[in-house]
Amino acid sequence: MKAKEFRIEYLFIEADQILDSALMLAVKSKSLKLLAQIYLDKAIVKKLLNDQGAALELYINALKMFEQLKDWRNITVTHIEMAEFYRKVRKFSDAFESITKAKYTYNQHNIKDTLLLAKIYNRSAAVSTEFNPNPRISMKESYTAIKFAGAIGDSLLIAGSYNEIGFAYKNLTQTDSAEHFYKEAERLWMANRKYNEALHTMTNRAQLYVHSDIHREKGFLLYNRIVHLADSLQTNYSLLHVYYALFTERIQNGDTVNAFKHFYNYHIESDKVFNAQSINEFHNINSKFKNEKIISQYNEVSKALEKSSKSLELKRKEQSYLIVFLIILAVSLSVIVYLVFKLKKSNTDLGQKNSEKDTLIQEIHHRVKNNLQFISSLMNMQIKVSESDSENKTLNDASRRINAMALVHEMLYNRSDKNGIAIRFYIEELVESLNDLVNTDKDKIKFELSIAEHDFNVADAISLGMISSELISNSLKHAFGATDSPVVHVALRNDGSNGYVFTYSDNGTGFTSFKKDKKTLGLRLVDIFSRQLKGEYSIKGDNGFNYTLQFNLK
Repeated sequence: MKAKEFRIEYLFIEADQILDSALMLAVKSKSLKLLAQIYLDKAIVKKLLNDQGAALELYINALKMFEQLKDWRNITVTHIEMAEFYRKVRKFSDAFESITKAKYTYNQHNIKDTLLLAKIYNRSAAVSTEFNPNPRISMKESYTAIKFAGAIGDSLLIAGSYNEIGFAYKNLTQTDSAEHFYKEAERLWMANRKYNEALHTMTNRAQLYVHSDIHREKGFLLYNRIVHLADSLQTNYSLLHVYYALFTERIQNGDTVNAFKHFYNYHIESDKVFNAQSINEFHNINSKFKNEKIISQYNEVSKALEKSSKSLELKRKEQSYLIVFLIILAVSLSVIVYLVFKLKKSNTDLGQKNSEKDTLIQEIHHRVKNNLQFISSLMNMQIKVSESDSENKTLNDASRRINAMALVHEMLYNRSDKNGIAIRFYIEELVESLNDLVNTDKDKIKFELSIAEHDFNVADAISLGMISSELISNSLKHAFGATDSPVVHVALRNDGSNGYVFTYSDNGTGFTSFKKDKKTLGLRLVDIFSRQLKGEYSIKGDNGFNYTLQFNLK
C-alpha cells in the first residue's frame, strides 16, 4: 500500500510536468483560452500536491483570462474550484464568497448545464456546513444538488450530497437520520469503486457513533472494519485519525497491549504523511521558478528574433550593424541565461533551507502535541485505577489543562500557513472538547459562543484558552447545583486596532465572597494568565458569574 501511495504522489507530479510542457505549447500557439485552461488544470494539481500558494496564484490567473474572454461557463467552473480550494485551507468566508459568485455567474448569464448546476449546489452544501451555523441550510443545498444530479443520473454527485446531509443531521444530533444518509453515500461510493470516498464517509459514521453514548461501541467496531477494508481494497486512504481513535479507546479501557499496537500504527501513518509531504516539497522546490523563467526567456528570445527579422527586411544595407546587434544580443542572452541559472540555484537552495526549517518546526509541534496527549492518556489510566476522589479530581483538572495546551500545538501542526492560531476555531474546539466531557442527556449545559476571527500567537492563544478552560471548569463545579437550564456565554470582540474584550458569564448561583474563591488553583491560574496577557479584568458574582478581560495584542 505504501508503494501505491508513493505512486499516486508521483502521478500528480508527472501530471504537473506534462502540464508544464503543455503550457509552453499554449504560449507558442498564443491561444488565451488554452492557456487559461492549462492554468486551471495546474491549479487543481498543485492543490492535490499541497502547494497551496502556487495553486491560488494559478486559480487567479486562470480566472482573469476567462474573464478577459468572457467565457462565463469556465468562470463558473473556476469559482467552484476556488471555493473547494478555500474550504480545504479553512478560509471559509472566502469559500462562501467564491461559491456565491459561481451561482451568480451561472444565473446572470443563463448557462444551461445541469451537471454544472448540480456541482454548484453540491459544493455550496459543503461550504455551508463549515461557514453557516445552521445545518438546515446545507441540507437544503444538498437536496437541490441531488435533484439536478438525479436528472442526469450522476450517482457520484448524489453520493457526495448524501454525505453532506448525513453531516448536517449529525450536527442536529439526529443520529438515526445521519446514519441512514451516511450508509446510502457509502453504498454509492462502493458501487462506483470510489473506495477512498467510501472509507471517508464510513469514518464520518464511526465518529457519529462514538459521539453517541448509545452507539459508542458500534463506532469502534466500525473503525476496525475501516482498517480491514483499507488493507483489503489496497487504497491509499489515510488511517491516521482512525488509529488515533482506536488508541485512545483502548487506553480508556485499560487495554495497554492493543493501545500501543494502535499507537504504533498511528505513527506508521504519520510517517507516510510526512514522506508524502517530503515528495511534494521536493517537487515544489525543484520547479518553483521553472515556468516563469522559461516563459520569460522564450518571450525575450521571440521579441529579439522578431526585431531582427524586421531589421533585415527594412535595412538590408545596414547588414553590418545588424550583425553587431545580433552578437551583442547573443552575449546578452548568454549573460541572462547565466544569471538566471545562478538565481535559480540560489532560490532552490534558499527554498530547500526554508522548507527544512518549516518541516522541522511542524514536526516539533507534532511531537509536543503527541507527548502532551500521551501524558494526558497516562493520567487517565491512573484515574481508572485510583480509588481516591481527591486524587482523581486533581488528575482530571491536570489532564484538562494539558489538553488545552496540546490543542494549540495540534492546530499549528495542521495549519499550512503557520501564521498563528485561529483563535475562534481554537476556542470553539476547546469548548466542544469540554462539552463532550461534561454534557449528558440528564444534565445538558448550553454553550453560547461569539468569538471574533483573528490569528493569535502561541503564548496569547494558550493564555486565553487556559482562562476559558478554568472558568468553564469553575462553573461546572460550583455554579449549576440549583440551575434548571444552565447556560454559559463566551465572547471575544475586537475593540480597536489591537484591543480585545473577552467576556465569560453563566447563569449559576454566583458567589458572595471572591477573596475565598480566589485561593483556589483554578482562579489563581485565571489571575496569572490574565496578567500574562497584560490585561485588566473584573469579576462579579451577584447575578451568576461574570468575568471581563480587556487586553491588547502585541
